Amino acid sequence: MGSKIYGKNQIKYTIKTIRKENIDSKISINDKFFTKIKLKQGEWAYWAGMVDGDGAIKENCDFILRLTDKNIIINLAKIYGCKVRRMRYQSEARQDMYMIYFGRNKRKHFMFHIYPYLIEKKEKVRNYIKKVFPKFIDTEPNKFGLGYDELVCKMGYTAGFFDAEGSAGIYKNKKDSTLKAQVNMTNSNTLPLKKIQSFFHEAPFNFPLKQIPIRIARKPKMLKSGNMGKISYSLNLAGNKRFAFMAIMLPFLKCERKKLVAKKIKLLAKVIKYTNPKRSNMPNLPVWKNKLELLEGMRSLDEA
Repeated sequence: MGSKIYGKNQIKYTIKTIRKENIDSKISINDKFFTKIKLKQGEWAYWAGMVDGDGAIKENCDFILRLTDKNIIINLAKIYGCKVRRMRYQSEARQDMYMIYFGRNKRKHFMFHIYPYLIEKKEKVRNYIKKVFPKFIDTEPNKFGLGYDELVCKMGYTAGFFDAEGSAGIYKNKKDSTLKAQVNMTNSNTLPLKKIQSFFHEAPFNFPLKQIPIRIARKPKMLKSGNMGKISYSLNLAGNKRFAFMAIMLPFLKCERKKLVAKKIKLLAKVIKYTNPKRSNMPNLPVWKNKLELLEGMRSLDEA
């Protein structure tokens, strides 16, 4: 059944272990186990993007990563042999959450390897590393570069951040019932959004800034607690850059929901291309019209 966590008047949620720890949490930092973790640069960059998006680093250097996407948490847990717990809320409106539990030295190893790729939480992790490794010298002050395969790292970071904070979907236009794609990333800090914007504004992509604008998504408002909520910013993909972005991201994404949406948006781009009435040459038109009908039957493929 799991442990029950109580709110003011009722059970708030239950916690249940769904994956047991198979590598001792008290393992030494010098243990050979860590030498077997050989992720590529783009994969470390992915986890950095994920941590910048949904990770929490406390003042006591504790680290929390909690997601609704079970497969991402299990993926990381298998790398480090960590325990995973499921949080099931009493309210049916709330999705199950999955949390990974790092041991102290596993956390050290993870933080040290994602550090070069972090943007928003780089300073917090730098302070943590200097605390646990007093002789640590910050020889990598710049984000990316310094011998890294920059393009792969940039795409890895963007995929991790998009899996954490991205939203994508296909919707019907209320005016003419045509299908529209929507792609954006939202965060209360503009630093990672501006960095990702620069990735796609520069070569080799050269997206115009007007097609990747950053806007205010939500203005701060008073919460029930009496505190003022945070302002929220959104990096929006416009025009055909929505299709290009999702096609570029597809090989790097780990979130199953968003990989599905990326495939659907990629299909939508082809449907739009081959069912355009202004196009004189329309190969296999019946096939594409059939695919269009399948898409039209779905009000929303996904809203992440």
